[in-house]
Amino acid sequence: MNNQVTIFNNPQFGEIRTAGTADNPLFCLADLCRVLELQAGATKKRLNDRGVSSINTPTYNQYGTQVMQEMIFINEQNLYKVIMRSDKPQAEPFQDWVCGEVLPSIRKTGGYITTTTEMSDAEILAKAVLVAQTTIANRETRIKQLESENAEQKTLIQQMQKGNDYLNVILQSKGTLATTQIAADYGMSAVKFNKKLNEMRIQHKVNGQWILYSNLMGKGYVHSRTISFTHSDGRPDTRLCSEWTQRGRMFLYDALKEIGILPLIERN
Repeated sequence: MNNQVTIFNNPQFGEIRTAGTADNPLFCLADLCRVLELQAGATKKRLNDRGVSSINTPTYNQYGTQVMQEMIFINEQNLYKVIMRSDKPQAEPFQDWVCGEVLPSIRKTGGYITTTTEMSDAEILAKAVLVAQTTIANRETRIKQLESENAEQKTLIQQMQKGNDYLNVILQSKGTLATTQIAADYGMSAVKFNKKLNEMRIQHKVNGQWILYSNLMGKGYVHSRTISFTHSDGRPDTRLCSEWTQRGRMFLYDALKEIGILPLIERN
């Protein structure tokens, strides 16, 4: 792992510290929580420990002197979990910026090349060359590390990847899902799944519709859709049906995992 810390700036989000490599970029948890208005301590408890690292990071004390301090950095999958936990309006544009600009740039060049309007073409080129040289050195180091891994280490990596299968499914999905669809991921019927969420005090029934408890409303977990149907006597009618967003699906995954309920894809 490359523990060299790189800082890049955004006019809206300020400074974000990164480390790691092009294959495994890491992001400073404190910086993410600042942007998304989350508590770093509480957020860290909900993350996958295998994607959390402590890195010696240059900081400044109250006297303006640079000192080294151990900071928490998280991998890409934990990054998405942190973003999905925020219900602040800046969460979506921040994710768009990271996914659409920062990560592709890191994967392509090994680093985030920041430029200003005052920089000449030669300065920009020199900066890009420096990043490319660092990328080559990092990848050569990584190749040597991979070559030295024994069979036990490779098995451990495979097990770690398996534990993230359902998270990958969520991150690649778009749109809303019916409760029946999510229940099937856990090998349950919709009736049994709704009952379990009721026992966990996540939702309760109001006029025939499952509604989130007040402390969970307004977080973007569910979306109400109007369904048209016809009674047996021919009368047309409508009713409201709650569907889960991908943010809500992530919330359910974490809540169920805390009580030992895993999706089928992550069970042995």
